[in-house]
Amino acid sequence: MNRRKTFSADGHIVEPPDLWTSRIDAKYKDRCPRVINVPEGQMWVVDDVLGSSFIQGSKTGQRFDQPERSSVESYIDAFENVRPGAYIPEEALKDMDIDGIDVHLVYPTTGLQLMSMVKDSDFLSACFRAYNDFAADYCKANPERLKAVAFLNVDDIDEAVTEMERCAKMGMIGAAIPVFTERRRYFDPAYDKLWAAAQDMRFPISLHIATNRPGPNADFKKKKLDHVTRGTRDPIINADYWVRMSFCDFIFSGVFERFPSLRVGSVEHGMHWTVFFVSRLDYHYNQSAFGWMGHRFKENMLPTDYFHRNIWVATQEDGLEAEMRGVIQVENILWGNDYPHTESSFPKSQEFLAKILEPYNEDEKNKIAWENASKMYSIN
Repeated sequence: MNRRKTFSADGHIVEPPDLWTSRIDAKYKDRCPRVINVPEGQMWVVDDVLGSSFIQGSKTGQRFDQPERSSVESYIDAFENVRPGAYIPEEALKDMDIDGIDVHLVYPTTGLQLMSMVKDSDFLSACFRAYNDFAADYCKANPERLKAVAFLNVDDIDEAVTEMERCAKMGMIGAAIPVFTERRRYFDPAYDKLWAAAQDMRFPISLHIATNRPGPNADFKKKKLDHVTRGTRDPIINADYWVRMSFCDFIFSGVFERFPSLRVGSVEHGMHWTVFFVSRLDYHYNQSAFGWMGHRFKENMLPTDYFHRNIWVATQEDGLEAEMRGVIQVENILWGNDYPHTESSFPKSQEFLAKILEPYNEDEKNKIAWENASKMYSIN
């Protein structure tokens, strides 16, 4: 198989157990995310709220070579079983070579959940600063091939801007904010300072799955272990609901009209939902009473114009079927292998890419596999 140049725009670090205990501000040492032992392995806990275990790094590739195990075993595992490339950059580079990945853009794993685990806003900012420091250090092993996204706490917009600027100086190339926040929706003009900074810095904004931020009065109490291991699957299956809500906030409030170079994207929600979503945008703007009562765009722009200009969608294995043409443009599509998570395409990413890119010509294939992401993230 001929390998094409490939930018994985959705990869992960699995945080080692001492990440926060060794890096967080001293006043939070007793509260910070830490690993506890449970009967079946280990789990993260912060402020007595249970988080994830280590399955998202211990079952890499198992869906291909041992599918019967990955479908029936416990959700809980121990850090000692995590694939070394999940937290050791030199090992990640070896796995990138196996999988045909030229650039690996990393997000956290447990860090994703902190948005919904940590109620105290100042504490959350401290947690993200510690993670961002670790991620920046991780990428120093090969700054040309390893890239990281900074995580921001948008409860405090001034602090978020300051942290984004700090992370840019450390070599990070984008920022992640909650996929949806109940504290202050993204149509609020208070965010304009953040959008302006991201636009000026050419920092794409990511809305990654599993990063919802509850309101300050939400229940942050400790979850029971049986709830964590036996919970229903509906939140993950229907997770694109939240990114659709936020995209509507961005589009219909005129954020992209005010900040024409701002880029905001969906990460790990798949892509098939875009067919329905995009097809409804202009209809409700032009035909619905609710559309006419809202913000009206200048220069005859339509909601779909802003979608195609300002929004990107990262996919892994959704087939890019013919019905998507004209709905989502080639330039809107990024690809990621989700390494080292359980559902990642490692070590068969090039096979996945070849299959989903089949309907496209060679120029379009190269855009999706490499050029779109490299241009967006200013990678030569």
